[in-house]
Amino acid sequence: MLALVAALRRSFRGETKPIDETNVKPLVNAALNARKHEKADEYIQGRFAISYDEFLKIGKDRLPPDVHRDATLKVSDILLGAEAIVFGFIDEDLPIMLETTQRCSSHIRDDMAIIGTGKALAQTALVQRQYMYVTPLGEAIYCAYEAKRYAQRIGSVGDYTTVAVYGFKQPIRNMDEEKGMVALNEKYETYGPQQLSTDVYDLTDFLVP
Repeated sequence: MLALVAALRRSFRGETKPIDETNVKPLVNAALNARKHEKADEYIQGRFAISYDEFLKIGKDRLPPDVHRDATLKVSDILLGAEAIVFGFIDEDLPIMLETTQRCSSHIRDDMAIIGTGKALAQTALVQRQYMYVTPLGEAIYCAYEAKRYAQRIGSVGDYTTVAVYGFKQPIRNMDEEKGMVALNEKYETYGPQQLSTDVYDLTDFLVP
């Protein structure tokens, strides 16, 4: 993850024009491709003791066809090993968010950006709440927390949660680790999904041939 973050920082710092919706996606994609190149270089160096650039130039001529084909396929299947959400503000009323994938693609999102193995469940929770970018802040905080709790039904999603609020030219505001998170948990116990009671079994009485 840190290597991907470093690649993103290099890409953004190298841009001389103001970053907006016209160039942010190419900058992110350039960083993803640079990280993929680094991982490909590590693989090719470890296997053939040459750089990936050298492999591209002379590999087809120097290596047996089946070996070259196998290495090329292995490189194409390399995953970045991390996903990221890239976000910022073009101006006060225009935030921008992108999701990246492990296969070097990125997607601009409007209302929400979600990554990780629990993405499908979290997205379902947010859609159920009709979450949009104009959702009031307090409600948005709860909806994000509820979505995270939904995602924890996937075993690989940890139960530790923090909440931070970013604003246009504003300092980062973090949810209080004790009182704030306790309040969120209490609201989740009230408004989150509830266990079914036994009276739902009565619904079978309405089945007809």
